[in-house]
This record gives sequence, structure tokens and C-alpha cells, in this order.
Amino acid sequence: MRDQDSLRYLFIVNPKAGKGRFKHLIPYIKKEFPQNIPYDIVISQFPGEAREMMQKRLNEYDVFVSAGGDGTVNEVSGELINTGKHLGMIAIGSGNGLARELGIPLNYKRALRVLQKARPRIIDSVRINSRTFINMAGVGFDATIARRFEGFGKRGICPYIRIIPQSLVSYKPQNYEIIIDGRQIFRTAYMVSIANTTQFGGGAHICPPAKPDDGILNIVILNPFRYNRIPGMAYSLFTGRIERSKALEIYSCKKIFIKGDNLCTHIDGEPVELGDELEISIIPQSISVLC
Repeated sequence: MRDQDSLRYLFIVNPKAGKGRFKHLIPYIKKEFPQNIPYDIVISQFPGEAREMMQKRLNEYDVFVSAGGDGTVNEVSGELINTGKHLGMIAIGSGNGLARELGIPLNYKRALRVLQKARPRIIDSVRINSRTFINMAGVGFDATIARRFEGFGKRGICPYIRIIPQSLVSYKPQNYEIIIDGRQIFRTAYMVSIANTTQFGGGAHICPPAKPDDGILNIVILNPFRYNRIPGMAYSLFTGRIERSKALEIYSCKKIFIKGDNLCTHIDGEPVELGDELEISIIPQSISVLC
């Protein structure tokens, strides 16, 4: 990595993340970021715009800083795979799963200070049909929650507190055909998660064995369970012990195929339409993250 004083930075700010914290963030960057380091700040106004900005300006900068939530990280990182450019993060979203995983402070002032001294860590990314991600994707219940959260209107943790209990009562497990490194299995499951890291975000560790730089994919299958187990499972989820649950299956692999009817899919907490067949593969050591 070149001397950081010679790197050019682009801050991509999502104004919908963080309950308006961007209003304080932008003046703070202008005040505190070293004036001898070239940088620009742009604002992403709608889903997909951060990706468009990246495509147009990829050759102009060396470090692209995602200032938003997991969805913004996904848009920015997707254009950096195998480019030699660097991803930076100022996490002001609801879940901030990747930032938590990599030890990046959730306080934007501390995150900016860390960014200035950070060193690159090369991690894996994952291809899922025509898209990519570096944290988490999945089908089923968690994708349904993501879709309902998107239509809720408000950000933060409170909508999840309302949406999840309501959805648990009405949600029915779905049938999936899953091929894991050539091994075919059939499951009726609440959800099937594809994990490059341990957590969804918010401290919910769905796949404790996962490591973002080991060249391995992890698939987590949540099978049907009794509702009276929910409190214990929730406790295990937030204490990193969920893999002990008998309702959970975790596999390590390189390639996964998932088939189902009317697949409800999310990538890093953002609902996406990818059809009823998913092909997922690891892209080892493919993106540089400053952390």
C-alpha cells in the first residue's frame, strides 16, 4: 500500500442511514480529515446510485469510503473486487455487520480517526448470481424481514422489534433443494443463510465459525423449531453460541446451489430479486478493506 498521504479518498454518504447523522458527519469530515490528503464527498440519494458513482469514478480515487449501513457497503464493495483499490467504512446504519466484524468503531468520529491510520486487510468476497457481497446473504425468514423493514419507513432497531415477532407467528418454513460442493440435500427450513462473516449485524452472530479471509463459504440452515425455544435461541444468537442449537446446520464449502419456489432473497439486509435458482461461490482474497 502506498503512503496514505498520497492516496485519494472518495467518501460516499448515504443520507438515509443513521437517522440523519450524515448532517453532522459531513462537517466533521471537512473539519478533521487532513487537508493535505486529497478527498471528495458525494451523497447517494437512492438505491443503486452509490454503485453508479463507483463505476464512473473508479479510476479517480484509491480509497472509497462507505458512509452508511450494510447496503451502502455492499454497493461500494461490489465495484472494488479484484481492483487493487481499498474499501473504507464509516458505519452509520442499523446493523453495521461488517464494521462490527472487522473491529471498526461505530462512532463516526473514532471511525474517521481509525481510517487515517488503518492498514489494508485482504478478505474474501462472494458471488451470488449476478451480484456480489462480502458479509451475508440468504433466503427465507431473514429476507422476508428485510423486505418488510424496507417498507416500514423508519430506520434503526425499533422497526425490527416490531416486525420480527409479528412475522414469526405468520411465517411458514419453505422447501429448498440445496447442493453443497456437489452434495444434494433437501430441507424445509425457516431460512438458509450464506455467511462470509459471523454476523448479520447488531451483534447477531448467526455463524460463529465463519472467517472473512479463509477462502471458505459457510451455509447456515435454520430448521423448524418449537416457539418455546425462541428466548434461548435469541440469547445464543447474541452471545455467539447459536451453533449449539439442534435446529441449526452449518456447512463449510466453496460452491452452493439453492433452488426453491418464489425465493425471497436478501444481500446484506437489502431485499433483491435474483430468481428461484441461486448459484453462490467464494472469490478468495479479492478485496482490500482498511481497518
